[in-house]
Amino acid sequence: ILPSKSTLWKIIEPPVVEHIRASFRNHDKKHSNLLNSEINMTLHFILERCLLLLIFVITLTLRYFRYFFVARENIVHFLADISLILLPLLGPMIPVFCLIGKNLGFVLGDDRNLQHSESNSEVVAACIFVNRNRKGSITSGFKTIYQYFTGHFHTSMDFVFTCGGLTSCTFLDKKGLLSWPNATIEKVLCFHSDGKGEERKLVPKILDLTMNGVESFPVHFDDSSWLECYKGSLLPFGISSILNGCSLLPDYTLFLDHINGISETVPNTISISNRHCLCPLTQLLGIGDEVLGKFNASDTKTIGFYKRLQGEGSDNELRKFRMPLENAFVTITKDAISKYYHIMSQGTADLLLDACTHVWCDNFLEPYTPNLHKRVLDFYQRNTMTGFCLVLGYRTLGCTISDTLSGKYIDISLLEKYEEVKERISIPRAISLDMELLKEFYRQSPLHTAYECFEEVMHEQTLCGLLALQYQARSDVVQLVEQLGHACIRFIYFSKENELRSRVFAEKLGLEAGWNCHISLVSEDERYEIFDVGKYSYRHPTELALHRSAT
Repeated sequence: ILPSKSTLWKIIEPPVVEHIRASFRNHDKKHSNLLNSEINMTLHFILERCLLLLIFVITLTLRYFRYFFVARENIVHFLADISLILLPLLGPMIPVFCLIGKNLGFVLGDDRNLQHSESNSEVVAACIFVNRNRKGSITSGFKTIYQYFTGHFHTSMDFVFTCGGLTSCTFLDKKGLLSWPNATIEKVLCFHSDGKGEERKLVPKILDLTMNGVESFPVHFDDSSWLECYKGSLLPFGISSILNGCSLLPDYTLFLDHINGISETVPNTISISNRHCLCPLTQLLGIGDEVLGKFNASDTKTIGFYKRLQGEGSDNELRKFRMPLENAFVTITKDAISKYYHIMSQGTADLLLDACTHVWCDNFLEPYTPNLHKRVLDFYQRNTMTGFCLVLGYRTLGCTISDTLSGKYIDISLLEKYEEVKERISIPRAISLDMELLKEFYRQSPLHTAYECFEEVMHEQTLCGLLALQYQARSDVVQLVEQLGHACIRFIYFSKENELRSRVFAEKLGLEAGWNCHISLVSEDERYEIFDVGKYSYRHPTELALHRSAT
C-alpha cells in the first residue's frame, strides 16, 4: 500500500491569536466576577439598606431622646451630629472614592516584575519572584490617576480583582504544558538467566528508571549496578533506539498518519502510537561510535505493517467497544562487515509477540516459551492501561527489501486473504529439504512482493524486551498546583486519555485522584472502550477525564 502523500501547509496565524485579540478588544468592558459581586452586595445591600439604615435609626433615636429629655439644642446641632455620623459611611458608596481606593494601591505600590532566575543555569524551570527595590513616586502616581480618569491611561482589568475572583484553574492539555513534551521511560523489561548448567533459569527482569529533576529527558536506573549487571541484555535497546529512532521520525510520522486514517475508515478501531524518543536510554547505555560502526546506517530501508481488525456484530448494532489497530514500524539496515541485514522492529504486542520465537538474554538466544509469553503479555497489559508500552524485536536476514517496497506499508489482513486463496489453488509437489535450506541461507536477491516481505520479516524474530513510558509532570507545575491550593484555588485537570492514564498523571501533579474525583464527560453511546484480554492487549475506558484537587 502506498503511503498517503503529505501536504505542506503554511501556518499564517495560530488559533490562540484570535482569542488574544478578543481579550484586548474587550478589555474595557466590565466583566463581573465573584469578588465584584461580593463588593456590590456589601456596598449596596449590607451597607446602604441594612447597616446605614440601622445606624440612622439608632442615631435619630438617641438624638431625639437627648433633644427632648436631656437638653434642648438648636436644630442645626441636631442635624450636624447626625451628618457627622452618617457621612463617613457614605464615602465607600461614592464612585470616585471607590475608584481611587482600588487603583491607588496599584499605582503607588511596588513594581512587581516577572523575571527568570539566573542563579542556577541548570534549572530549566522558570521561577517567579517579586522585585521590591523600585517604587513609584507620589507625583507620578497622581499623574497616572489623572490619566486614568481622563482616558489616556491604557490598562486592562485590575489584576487583583481578576485573581481575587478566581476560584478554579483549568488545564486542557498536558503535553509540553503540565508535562515534558516527550514521554520518558519508566520501566524496562529485559531477560536474564539465573544459575548455571541444568539449574539455569530464564526470567524477565523489570528495571525501574527515574527522570532527573532538573533536566527534561535524561534518566537513570534506580540501582546503579543494573547497568553493568544487565548490559548484555540492554544492548539491543540502545542499538534499536538509534537504527529505528528519532533519525527516522519523518518516515514514522507518515506511517502514523496512515494508520490513523485507516482507523477512521475501519469501524470500531483506534490507532495507537507507543513509540517515543528513546535517545535518553541510548545516552544512559553509553552506545558509542564503535558499536554504531558495525552498521551501515546510511543504507537503511523502512517498511510498516498493520492489521485491520474486523468488528463483530451487525452493522445496525451500536457498538461501544473499539479495538486497537495493530502496527509495527520496521527498519532494515545492512551490516558493515558481513552481507547480512539487521531488522529492528518496534510496535504493539499483538503483532510483534506473535512474530517472535526467541528472546535476547545476555548476548544469547533463548526459546520464547508460553510461560515467558504470559508474563510479558501481563507486563504489557498493565503498563498500557496506565501509559504507553513499546515492544522491540530483532532479526537478521540475508537479503533486503527492494526499492519498490521501501517506504511502503503492508496490510496483513489482505495477505491473510491472499494466503487462503493460495492454499486452495496450490498443487502438491515434492521439494528437497536441501533446497529449502539453501533458500534461507544463500538468498541474495531482494524481496519484491509484500507476501515474501511479510514471511521473511515478520516471522522468527527475537524479542529484545519492552519499554514502559509515561508523561512526567514538570516540577514547577507541581509547585504551582500546591501554591494554588494554598490560595484556595481549585486546580482542575481535563484529559482526553482514559481514566487510568489520567489518574496516574493527576497523582503526579499532586491532585487527589480518588473514585469521587473523576468525572466522565463522554456521551453514553460511546462511554467505554474495551479490549478482550485474551486476544488483545488492554482494556480501558476512552473518555474525557476530569480530575480535581481536594482544596
